[in-house]
Amino acid sequence: MIAAEGTKFAAGFGGLGLSGDGGGTWFLPRLVGARRAAEFYFGQRVLDAEEAASWGLISRVVPAAELAAEGERTARQLAQGPTLAWGEIRTLLRRTEDLTLSDQLAAETAAQCRTAETRDAVHAIESFMTKTRPAFDGR
Repeated sequence: MIAAEGTKFAAGFGGLGLSGDGGGTWFLPRLVGARRAAEFYFGQRVLDAEEAASWGLISRVVPAAELAAEGERTARQLAQGPTLAWGEIRTLLRRTEDLTLSDQLAAETAAQCRTAETRDAVHAIESFMTKTRPAFDGR
């Protein structure tokens, strides 16, 4: 998600006479497309952080000195949010490649029903109506 300026991304397997592992040959084509994945592996490409961001491998690049603080800020922001809803969204995003649109819409509806019953959602909707900021507690 976040990388420091100067970070390098490489597969390196071909240079060692090895094939990919760790699911990279499954994930990478889904993230960057088949052609870029092939270029990355066969071309033994080394991407800098900016190019990795332009390929969609990471979300943003920050100065190296700010990486730890930015990572902590992001983690805190996620932890203070509606964690049950984040979990549902994560599942929906991960499954989307395997589902038809109809099945994805059904999965969204089911997830929406589950999250609508949480204390976080009820509180957030009340907060929206009263124009106050919600405080989420993961329930």
